[in-house]
Amino acid sequence: AQWTQEGGRIYGNLTGMAFCCDLQGRLQWVRRQIWISPREDRDWPRQWMQPPLLADNRLLVAQPGVKAVECLDPETGRLLWRRVLSD
Repeated sequence: AQWTQEGGRIYGNLTGMAFCCDLQGRLQWVRRQIWISPREDRDWPRQWMQPPLLADNRLLVAQPGVKAVECLDPETGRLLWRRVLSD
């Protein structure tokens, strides 16, 4: 799992999901991502865990097993755009 704290919120990603919770751990939103198991993805070991990046009121999320970078609305978790990564 990787996470970023900004103000009164924690934004994180973990095994095919992105989420937001408050500092007491109360879930604000959760979003399922298209995740590929390490057994099915030979490139999995070359991928890096990275904490979500919050910039200009956008949340950028990327993680091993998810072949895309997603841009989310940090307030709602709504998908703004997705860029599928090639091999």
